[in-house]
Amino acid sequence: MLIETPTPRGAPWDVVRQLREVDPTTTLVYIGLGHWLLGSVQPNAFRRQLADRLIANQWRLPVEQRRPGVILWGRLLRSGFRAIALYSEEQINNGYALLDFRRREWNWRNRPEQAFEETLRRVSDEPDLTKRVMKILDAVHSEWRSVYRWAFRGQHSVINPVLN
Repeated sequence: MLIETPTPRGAPWDVVRQLREVDPTTTLVYIGLGHWLLGSVQPNAFRRQLADRLIANQWRLPVEQRRPGVILWGRLLRSGFRAIALYSEEQINNGYALLDFRRREWNWRNRPEQAFEETLRRVSDEPDLTKRVMKILDAVHSEWRSVYRWAFRGQHSVINPVLN
């Protein structure tokens, strides 16, 4: 494992092995709500500084304004993580993520200018990947306790309008 992940769920080892055949620095991080984040782990001082500043800014905010997703994103950045793509559970399981990453990597190595231009056009119409990741992390980590109680402890409470 290249980094500690913010969730206890590990990536499918066969998929990670195939991704690392293409690039040994890649890893998959489950961020919740059926989403996996593909990234490259290459620690460096700039990412560490960026992450430290991001985390420190969150801790300076009043508690009701702090976002757990931003703090978890900062921890990933601090470890040297650089996001490449966000995939659904289905895309991981059916092999699309691996195929997509191989295509991205081939394009980046063999036609970097064109690959950059294509990516720039594609993401100009998409929400920013970082914002999407932090939104998912926020949702997962702010709702996890109630989901855990409901799913694993059997603590269900339902309001019955007939009895009230």
